[in-house]
Amino acid sequence: AYLERLLAMPDLTTSQRFDANMSVANSAGLLTDTPLQRRALQDASAIAEQHENDTWRARVANSEALLADRLDDTTQAFAHATRAAEAAERAGSASQLALAHGELCWLASHRGEFDVGRRHLEIGLQAARRAAQDLVKPDDDMYEIQLQLVAAQLYELDRDLEGRGEAVRTALALAQSNRYPRVHASCHEYMALLAIDLCDFDTATRHIDHFDTLAHHVGGPIGMATVPRLRGRLAVAVGDHQQAFAYSAAAAEAYRRIGSHAWHAYSLVQQANAQARVGDIAGSQTARQQALELYESIDAQAGARACRLLIADGRRVQGDLTLALSQVQAEFPTLAQAGVLNDTYSSLGARMAGWRVLNAAGDVEALRQLELAWAELQRDVHKLTDPAVRKQIFDGSELHREIVAAYAMRFD
Repeated sequence: AYLERLLAMPDLTTSQRFDANMSVANSAGLLTDTPLQRRALQDASAIAEQHENDTWRARVANSEALLADRLDDTTQAFAHATRAAEAAERAGSASQLALAHGELCWLASHRGEFDVGRRHLEIGLQAARRAAQDLVKPDDDMYEIQLQLVAAQLYELDRDLEGRGEAVRTALALAQSNRYPRVHASCHEYMALLAIDLCDFDTATRHIDHFDTLAHHVGGPIGMATVPRLRGRLAVAVGDHQQAFAYSAAAAEAYRRIGSHAWHAYSLVQQANAQARVGDIAGSQTARQQALELYESIDAQAGARACRLLIADGRRVQGDLTLALSQVQAEFPTLAQAGVLNDTYSSLGARMAGWRVLNAAGDVEALRQLELAWAELQRDVHKLTDPAVRKQIFDGSELHREIVAAYAMRFD
């Protein structure tokens, strides 16, 4: 109601009315009120076009890109971010240029176009640092933090744990002033996920607790959904499958209410894996099927392929090896390629699900899948210079131990 009243105020100047619409759009985005967010952005866009103001055009286009990204429409996100970058360049707006190239880097990374992503990242970081120096607005020193988190995402998808760690630690150091609690919370989220991937579970717990505190301080449904997702991810990693199920189911429901298909599907897969570990195969299969349909609805091919492999492994456990084998074989020849499951957190788990089916059936392709899983695990750690950390990763999770053991026995 307050946001609606803000838009209805009669005595605003043109600049104030534009800013009011952008404030409403940002607040509606945090509340995941998509209709109100769209309406406010449309009104702001009309003002920007009427006055041919490129800075305003860039602000609107950046917000439209982030909205499209949240709704899993990467085509529209790319189009809006490209328009934002062009308008920001014309206007000489460093802050909006940083945001636009940050989004373009994010999108390129998720397409696996890492060289393209790095070019956008370089432009974005230069713009972010220039914005912090010029400080046209009091919060213009925030953008480098955001760009460092985008860099961390790029390095994560490109399997560079060292680069990812450096980017996240830089972001957290920049955010320590706590002037931007929402961005500060994101730094702790990224630190927690990095620690989980390093199998450093005590560190992960500390950062999740920090994130939880900041998310409750900031409020909003997205942060509240992220808390159980992180706790569920940690519980999966440490092998606490009952907790993993409870947290992941809560996250899935929260993301369903928000309307985020990608995170809803992610949480369902996490939930399903926990259910499978405690013997609830039927429930696990149902959750995986739901996740598959969500991934297919947003054309997330790697996520959908991972779900199909996990469903096939569930069929194997249920005793239908013939159907399971046919489902895995349907993923060839694509499955014979390295990296085809990269853009999904369950990439190694899905690869090993396919291997279990092929191995149980005595299929000659089983060895190739095991070799790919081993190579992908090695790829994740090959840039790490500390042998203790490498060992910690190999020994720290059930899945990694399964890969190591199976690979050691591959010719037995």
